[in-house]
Amino acid sequence: MGARTSTRGAIRPLLGEYARRRIVIDLSRLEFCDSSCIRYLVSVVTWSAGQRVTLRNPQPAVQRVLDIVDAGTMFDLEGWGPA
Repeated sequence: MGARTSTRGAIRPLLGEYARRRIVIDLSRLEFCDSSCIRYLVSVVTWSAGQRVTLRNPQPAVQRVLDIVDAGTMFDLEGWGPA
């Protein structure tokens, strides 16, 4: 819980400060993604006040999870390998 709270505290002010810029989350070093990760990514979309969020370069295991939850309906996707 502490890591999530501290990450949220770090990200939210940046979303306001950079509201007119593109939001890109580089997933290339993320090796594991569970429901907490999905919930956090969805929270970023909520905090971004309607601005599109791009998920970039997921590793295959993370991409499989994001494909299962149909991430392409909520996020722009870059560097996605074949399903």
